[in-house]
Amino acid sequence: MRYYASLGYGDEGGVIKGESNKRYNATVNLNANYKKVSINFQLLGNYQKHDFLASGINVMDYAYNMARTMPAYGTDGELFYYPINNSFGNIYNYNILHELDNSGNQQLTNNLNLRTQLRYNLLQCLNLDGIFSYGISNTTQEEYYTGDTKYVFDLRADRSLRSDMCPLGGQLKREETRNNNWMARLQANFMKNFGANNQHLLTASAGVEATSTEYKGFAITRRGYFREYGGYFDYVPTDYAMYYQQFMASDEGKGKRTRNLQNELAYYGTVGYGFRDTYIFNVHMRAERSNLFGTRANDEFSPIWSVSGRWNMKKDILRKVDWVTDVALRASWGYQGNMIPGQTSQMIIRQSTLTDYIFNQPYATITNYPNPNLKWEKTSSSNVGLDFALFNNKVRGTISYFYKHTSDAFLTKKISEINGITQYVVNAGTLNNQGVELSFSFTPIDQANISGGKRGFVWRIDPQIGEVINKVVNRAINNKTNVLRDELTYNDFLNGNLDVAGKPVGTFYSYKFKGLDHETGAPVFYGCEDEKQEEYKAEYANLTREEVFLKVMEESGCREPYIQGGISNYFGYGNWGLSFNLTYSLGNKIRLSKICSGYATNVAYPQQNLRKEFVNRWRRPGDEAYTNIPGLSTEATTNYAMWWNNYPATAYSFAGTVYDMYDNSDLRVVSGNYLKLQTLSLRYNVDDKLTKLLGIQAAYINLVGTNLFTLCSSKLKGQDPSQSGSAPALNLSVRPSYSLNISLTF
Repeated sequence: MRYYASLGYGDEGGVIKGESNKRYNATVNLNANYKKVSINFQLLGNYQKHDFLASGINVMDYAYNMARTMPAYGTDGELFYYPINNSFGNIYNYNILHELDNSGNQQLTNNLNLRTQLRYNLLQCLNLDGIFSYGISNTTQEEYYTGDTKYVFDLRADRSLRSDMCPLGGQLKREETRNNNWMARLQANFMKNFGANNQHLLTASAGVEATSTEYKGFAITRRGYFREYGGYFDYVPTDYAMYYQQFMASDEGKGKRTRNLQNELAYYGTVGYGFRDTYIFNVHMRAERSNLFGTRANDEFSPIWSVSGRWNMKKDILRKVDWVTDVALRASWGYQGNMIPGQTSQMIIRQSTLTDYIFNQPYATITNYPNPNLKWEKTSSSNVGLDFALFNNKVRGTISYFYKHTSDAFLTKKISEINGITQYVVNAGTLNNQGVELSFSFTPIDQANISGGKRGFVWRIDPQIGEVINKVVNRAINNKTNVLRDELTYNDFLNGNLDVAGKPVGTFYSYKFKGLDHETGAPVFYGCEDEKQEEYKAEYANLTREEVFLKVMEESGCREPYIQGGISNYFGYGNWGLSFNLTYSLGNKIRLSKICSGYATNVAYPQQNLRKEFVNRWRRPGDEAYTNIPGLSTEATTNYAMWWNNYPATAYSFAGTVYDMYDNSDLRVVSGNYLKLQTLSLRYNVDDKLTKLLGIQAAYINLVGTNLFTLCSSKLKGQDPSQSGSAPALNLSVRPSYSLNISLTF
């Protein structure tokens, strides 16, 4: 019998002050053997406490947009407040530190996982495995705002009985989730050598597996909450009409329970044959059934097949080539099926708890439309690879190619509203995905076992290259636009959330920047110039929405890189080891962070911070010849009505304001190529003589740094290349982190 136990603790401070994440974990493992029976038992427990900021307070956005002249404290040492108007004209005195002190968000999570395995050896070549695992996870999250916060101030609107959504105190939101999962598997394993010199090897395994995953959740929000007085809830008078009619009638106010249950039953089998460890051939089959599948997928267990083989060329045609240490050719082919959740063969109607205000009767809504003919999404995969080692393992590597073909892919189609819904999932997509992966390992110097037994100098370098090419290959629904979906918005083109025949997945588009207006400094774009609006209206009225989008936009590139990889280096001498890993990405394009909408503004207020680019903005007629940064809006340009947002052009409206178009223009698209120092590690293994004196088996100290620096386009100006720039809120770029690990083995 052998057993071990471990305890762990982690305390990670957040990038933002006030945020923290503390973790406690424990592990117990037991192994026992008795005659033909072996048992393994493992128990893992984890508790985590995560404190972070309330979701309604974005300190990054505040730090980015607030002028540096606005102090946190006044000359008297007290908090400095400045006035903010809400949409009803009411004034709120704001200070970010005050907001943080009167709000918070805490998440508590505990996990317990049990796994046990029982093996019985029937024969020397045959054994039975029984595995059972069970896991449970509970999460409780509470977010609060006191009545003295901007969040609650906005809820109170004009503070009238009719409009006030939080008449008393503040707000507490509580969410509870519980996850249960279990897995039971019974498997038989066979392995037998036979023939002269045991040159033949036959292996086989077969089993049945059942899994279940259940998720339960409950969320509720209550107002009239007084955290400062012990955390009690006060009664809200029924005179506040909006509070009761809108908030208390919503799922948020009433409380909402959710449940998701996924059960699966599968059987599988594998047969393998090997000859002299030179030729290896395997066949694998698996079939499964799930409660998520529709009626057609449930007709029978749909089997999934795969075959694979390996040829050890070193033991065959290259056995006499001395400089070849090892080389093997491998190949595989198989296919798999996939069914998305949320689809059902039966119509599901949900009874509303509200009453229709016109008919004064309860009503129901369709939550799931029947989809009995939905089939599996099928993907066939092929892979060919060459593994090699040369010059006594000084050069090692892998070269592989894969190809995937997906048919009957799921696509969302628009249908008539008379069906009760507006969208329907069908099997109508086809996708090809292929790629090349190169992985090498060079050991130019290896003196690990010389110098009188003391470990000498070692240098190892491991470059990796991966290229992925994906393409939608369907025939287009509209031969002019090649767009596969019926209903698209211009934001789908801007964000790359669309499938275009013949284009890689993730292809996005941008408005075509023409210049700045001579009189106002506002941006101007090809395909929508104001002086040509009558001409465009006549042309666009005869085009589909997608055709109009492609008239005013142009392809900018792909969000996904074509080539990704890394280069690892290791230097070792004696008890010391130094390693670092460089990662790189090539071929994708990203947008710069917004400067005219979203992050900053096109209208400047006294407390507003603006990006440095606005120093070189348009100021007077003629500046458009020297700059492409728009001028700040005046009242005239702010209220300027865009012709494409007025009838009849609303039928094909392709943008918001010209300032939105500027942030999504080709001018704001740059290369996403980068080279990053991902990790740097320095490790010291304590000498064996010292560990013996300390009464321990082994010990080491390891110092690790991650995300230390990134080389990328200078046009990013501090924006991390992994951030697209299209998110609605500002995110802090990836920051360096450091850790010190001390390991003792007794």
